[in-house]
Amino acid sequence: MHNSLREQVRHRVEDRDRQSTAALVDSQSVRGAETVGRASRGYDAGKKVNGRKRHIAVDTCGLLLAILITGANVQDRDGARPLLQALHACFPGIRLVWADSGYAGRLVDWAATHLALTVRIVAKLAGQTTFVVLHRSGRTHLLVDQPVPTHRPRLRTATRAPRRDGPMGHDHRHGPPPRP
Repeated sequence: MHNSLREQVRHRVEDRDRQSTAALVDSQSVRGAETVGRASRGYDAGKKVNGRKRHIAVDTCGLLLAILITGANVQDRDGARPLLQALHACFPGIRLVWADSGYAGRLVDWAATHLALTVRIVAKLAGQTTFVVLHRSGRTHLLVDQPVPTHRPRLRTATRAPRRDGPMGHDHRHGPPPRP
């Protein structure tokens, strides 16, 4: 069902081919709850997080393609191998994968040799501390350096329409009733 919905969004909303030909990979370390067993968690010394790591692959629209959960102690490039294998098995049309510098090294050659995937390492801009929007050949690309929040902030509107009396009993005015 998820694949069908993704294809519909790509085709109808984003006006793109139904099948992806490129992907982006990244990971995020998250704290593990007390109920998470020791065998499935680890310590990410760089982020100072004891928990799990989500390795994800998304298409160029940001729609989820594949996900792998490991202990937080697993390096990005080590978690990327099984993630890229799953991505290649499920989406054989994908030929290009963008990744940050945490994936540099032997992974690039391994992906080219074993999966016929081109992994392009996207370097951070000098002084970059948050995401940066890049415009290239009419398309917009994001360079993300900040983790995705683990909680969803409440959405609030800047202005709120005033309440009116209506046929429903819970609609009421605040304050004294109007004078005749």
